[in-house]
Amino acid sequence: MNKIKLGNFIKKLRNTVGMSQEKLSLEFEKRNLIVSKKAISDWENGKTIPEIDKLNELANILNVSIDEILDGEIKKEIDFSKKYFISDPQWHLNFDPHITFGIRQNQSIEIIKKFNNLLKKIAQEIDLTSCEEKEFKFLFENFFTLSDYIPDHFQVEMKEENPYLNFKFFIKLYLPKLKDLSLKEKIWEMKKFILPGSEINFSLNNFSDEINQDIDKRFKTLEFWEKDMILTSIQISNPTIDHSSYGSKNLKAHEQKIGHAYDKEQDIKNIIKYLINNGACINKHYLRFIKQTKERKRIIDRLEELYFLCKKPLEKFYVNDEGKKIYYRVENNRKNRFLHDYYYDFSLYFDYPTEELFHLINDNEKIPDFMIINAAQKKKINICQDIKYIKSDLPMESILKKWNEFKLKEKEIAQGLVEMENLIQKLNNGEKYEFVTHDKIIGGDNLHELLNYNYYWNRCVSRAELYRQRLVKETNELLKNIDHMALEEIRKTFFKMEVIEDESY
Repeated sequence: MNKIKLGNFIKKLRNTVGMSQEKLSLEFEKRNLIVSKKAISDWENGKTIPEIDKLNELANILNVSIDEILDGEIKKEIDFSKKYFISDPQWHLNFDPHITFGIRQNQSIEIIKKFNNLLKKIAQEIDLTSCEEKEFKFLFENFFTLSDYIPDHFQVEMKEENPYLNFKFFIKLYLPKLKDLSLKEKIWEMKKFILPGSEINFSLNNFSDEINQDIDKRFKTLEFWEKDMILTSIQISNPTIDHSSYGSKNLKAHEQKIGHAYDKEQDIKNIIKYLINNGACINKHYLRFIKQTKERKRIIDRLEELYFLCKKPLEKFYVNDEGKKIYYRVENNRKNRFLHDYYYDFSLYFDYPTEELFHLINDNEKIPDFMIINAAQKKKINICQDIKYIKSDLPMESILKKWNEFKLKEKEIAQGLVEMENLIQKLNNGEKYEFVTHDKIIGGDNLHELLNYNYYWNRCVSRAELYRQRLVKETNELLKNIDHMALEEIRKTFFKMEVIEDESY
């Protein structure tokens, strides 16, 4: 029993009914009980608690139950599943699809605000009322998950299978170690134990269309580090729907809606401007980086690897008229690699003789417009329209993926052939070993993976340290020059991946 909480509750109820301590004393006297003004003051200051007979009359006078006085709170039965109805996976079926996004944002704001307020009370070591405890538990179980974070300076194992009980256990264990931190830092440390669920999470994906009132309202409620995570995600992801990939009919309809020609790159720049103007900053802590390691290898082993990549004859088979597999080997050169690994896929898109198709793809870094028109003719797409509409009717993403794959592979092989020559020279000079450099991108290959890394990286820093890693000067420079730069240049300049050497070898 918390005497302070009980006393505050009695005082609150007495004030609610407009009764002074003296008047309350007189009410007891009417019921043949002697309770002095000082005794009431001692109750309210948490020095003593009412005796059982006086407690019963106090409950009658203040129109509450004895249990409510002892618990220090009014017992309320609230259906939190109705208050926070997006906890139901099917909630959206009850609303017009055009307004569900806005409803979810408003509910998310309410959920996060309440959860943060309750977490703040816990950080201040203020006991939650039984109603608040139920609400906190409901919010955690429906909108958050327990992370696998365990602070380095104390090693414990989870004692319960219930994630909520584990969360409360860790908080109770961790709070005493945070006593010298500010309230904001305490809450930051406590949040390392949890991750937001998909219903309340807000990321770059939320900007998939124009910035409307709902997006604006939600974004402005985010903390600085959440805004930084979103802006820094530009490094790997685009924040808009690519209207140019949904067919010419839809593209023309979209252009009619916005009243001007669609410009995907400008849409992305506008969102970047919005993010910065509303408090987001490029944060070094959230940028993907390249981890570079060196491996000491025998030169002969590295030459073997390069042989398989660049020189080993290509093997293939075909089935003859008798149904027998006939195997054959061909020289590992650029043309044969094209025929072996890429010709079939490209022949689905382009209608050129084999030799001509190889030279067109080999000799052009980017896909020429006349090849786009050729692909459109093959697919019986209207070519009497602007090239952007022709592209929108073609599976350009698949074509570009295969095109870039061929180019990158050939670049890797070209570099490998040069490396082979150098290694053979070293081997002839009597050298036996070589350091091989390996680059690994840390931070994931898509937005979902990057967000997971972001929350993982948050465990490594304090809130103050994270704030110091904001690249304010660079962010202002980006905002100043954004209209004069291509998106590719923006990423290379302001979202560049740092190379970190791993010297553990």
